[in-house]
Amino acid sequence: MGFLYILLAVLGIALQFSCVKWYQSRTVHASMGSALVAEKSFFLSMVRSVFCILIFFAILRVNNIEWAFSDFSLRAAMIMVGLATAIGLAGVMALSRGTVATYTLFMMLGGMMLPFLAGVIFWSEPLSIFRVAGFLLLAMALYGPVMDSKKARSTAIFFFLCFCIFMLNGGISVISKYHQMGPFRVNELNFVLLAEMISVPVNAILWIIFKTRRGRGERRESIQFVGVNIGIIAAYALVSGVAFLLLLRAAVTLDASVLYPLVTGGTIITSAAAGYIFFREKPGTYSAVGILISVLATGLFLVG
Repeated sequence: MGFLYILLAVLGIALQFSCVKWYQSRTVHASMGSALVAEKSFFLSMVRSVFCILIFFAILRVNNIEWAFSDFSLRAAMIMVGLATAIGLAGVMALSRGTVATYTLFMMLGGMMLPFLAGVIFWSEPLSIFRVAGFLLLAMALYGPVMDSKKARSTAIFFFLCFCIFMLNGGISVISKYHQMGPFRVNELNFVLLAEMISVPVNAILWIIFKTRRGRGERRESIQFVGVNIGIIAAYALVSGVAFLLLLRAAVTLDASVLYPLVTGGTIITSAAAGYIFFREKPGTYSAVGILISVLATGLFLVG
C-alpha cells in the first residue's frame, strides 16, 4: 500500500503546485512591493489551513476517530508550521519570477536529499549502489534549469528563492519522518490537524501585520475576484492536505531513503506535465534533460 500512497500523493502535489501558480498569477507580479506579496502569501496559507481543518475534522467525525494530542507531536508541528510559512512566502515570490517545473525541481530535490542523508546517517537505513547512483543523478538534475536560465527571464533572485525553498522543504521532510518514528506521536490525521490549527493564528497575525503596511494606492479587489481566489485556495487545501496525509501514512512503512526520492522523481515529472497542460510552460532543453534524469534516478531507487 505504501507505493499506492506515493502515487496518489505525487498527483496531489502536482495539482497543489498548479493551484499556487494559479493563485499567484491572479494576485502577485514581480514588480509588486514586498509587503503586499507577503500579505497575499499569508492570506493563502491562513485560508488554506482553515479549509484543511474543516476537511480533516469532517474525516475524523465520519470515521469515528478520536482527537489525540501529545507534547512530542506539538513540538514537531510547531517546527513544521514555521518552515511551511516561510516556504509559502518564498513560493509565491518565486512563481512570479519563474516556472512551475523549476520551482518544483528545487523544492522536491530539497525534500529528497536532506531526509535521504538523514536516513542513512542518523537512522541507519540501508544504502546500496543503486540508491547512491539515483541520489547523484537527482542532484545533477538541478543544473538543467540553471543552464536554461541563461536563455530565459529567470533571475538570480528566483534561484535564491528556489535555494531557500530547497532547504526549507528538506527540513519539513526530515521533521515529518522523525515524527512518524516517534513512540509518543499521534496518528497522521491528528498530526495534520494539529499543524493546521497552529498555522491559522500564526498566518492570521502575519497577514494582519502586513495588510496594515499595504500602500494606500493599491487597487481594491472585488468580491467576485476574492471569491474565485478563495475557491482556488479551497482546491489547494484539499489536494495538499490529502497528499501530505498520504505521505505521512507511507512514511510509517517505507524508509526515508526510498520514500522521498520516489516522491521527488514522480513529482518532478507530473508537475512539469501540469505546468504545460495548465500554463503552457514548455521546459527548456536542459530542463527537459533534467526531467529525464529524474525518471532514470527514480527507477534506480525502485531497483535498489
